[in-house]
Amino acid sequence: MAMTTVDIVELNTKLTHLRVSLENEYAKFGKSCALIERVGTLGSCQNEWKQYEECLNKTTEQEKEYEKLKTRLSILTDKKGHIREIGRQLKLCAKREKEVTSCLGASAYEAYSGKLLPPEGELFCKPFYESYYQKCKHWESLSKQNGFEGKFAQLRLRFLRKKAYGLFCRCGSALFGSDAYLFLSDGQMKKETEQLLQKEKELSFQAKECRQSINTLEEHTDKGKLDNAKSKLDGQRKLVEELACVYGKAVYEVITPEDIQKKVGQKAYSQGLQIARIQVEIAECQKNIKEAKCQMQIDELLVQIGLDKQKIAHLKEQQQALDKQISEVVLSINEKKKQIRTLSGGPA
Repeated sequence: MAMTTVDIVELNTKLTHLRVSLENEYAKFGKSCALIERVGTLGSCQNEWKQYEECLNKTTEQEKEYEKLKTRLSILTDKKGHIREIGRQLKLCAKREKEVTSCLGASAYEAYSGKLLPPEGELFCKPFYESYYQKCKHWESLSKQNGFEGKFAQLRLRFLRKKAYGLFCRCGSALFGSDAYLFLSDGQMKKETEQLLQKEKELSFQAKECRQSINTLEEHTDKGKLDNAKSKLDGQRKLVEELACVYGKAVYEVITPEDIQKKVGQKAYSQGLQIARIQVEIAECQKNIKEAKCQMQIDELLVQIGLDKQKIAHLKEQQQALDKQISEVVLSINEKKKQIRTLSGGPA
C-alpha cells in the first residue's frame, strides 16, 4: 500500500496526542504516589517529591487568595447592583413624596382655614397660609356682590386659587420634613407619610451601608488584580502538573508495579498499567511512522526506477534511429566511392 505525506502527518498527530496522554498519566500517577509520601514514605525520589509538594502548597495558597479576590469582586458587583436598585427605589419615593406633600399641604390648609389645628399646628402653618387665607376670605366676600366689583373679585379669587398648588407643596414639604404633620387630623395621610418616611430612611441607610462596603472592597479588589492573580495561578497550576509528571516518571522508573500496588494502592497500580499501555502504543506508532517513511521512500525510488526505465527505452529508440541513419550514410558513401572508380576508369 502506497504511503503519502498525509498518512505520516496523521501518524505524527496521533503520536503527539499519545505523548500528551502519557504526560498526563505520569502526572496522575505522581499525584497518587505523593499522597502516600505525605503520610509515609516510598523510599525513593524524595527530591522530586519535595519540589512537587512545595509547588503544590504554594499553588493552594494562591488558589485561596484568588478565591478571596473573586468572592470580593462578586460581592462588589452585587453591592453595586443593589445600590442601583436602591437608587431606583429612592426615585420612586421622591416621586411619591411630591404627591404626598401636596396632599399634606391641602389637608393642612383645610384644617387651618377651618380652625381645626391645635395651637402648635396653627403656628407652624400660619407663615404659609395666613396671607393667602385672608386674601381668599376678602375676595370671597366681595365676589358675592353684583356688578363689576363682584366679577372682578371672582377673577382675583380664581387667580389666587391657581397659586394654591405651589403653596400646598411648600407647606407640605415643610410638614413632611418635620413632625408637624402629626398635628393633622387626617389619619390616612399621617399613616402614608409615616410609611414613606420610614421607607426613605431604610433605603438611605441601606445605600450608606452599601457605599461603605463598596469603598472597603474597592481598596482591596479590582478586575486587574483578579486577572493578574488568575494568570499567576494558571502558571502555578501548570508548574504543579509538570512537577507531578517529573515525580511520576521518577517513581515509575524505580518502583515495581507490585510495590506500587502494595504501598500506594489499586488506583496507582491501574495508572501504572495505563502508562505501560500508552508506552506500547507510542512505540507502535513510532514504528509505524518509521515504516511509513521507509515505504514512502521505497515508493519514491520505485517511481524513479520506472522513470529511468522509460528514459532507457527512449534512448534505445533514439539509438536505433541513429544506427539506421548511420547505415544509410555508410551506403551513400560506398555508392559515391563506386561512382568515383567508374569515372576514373578503374574497376567498378
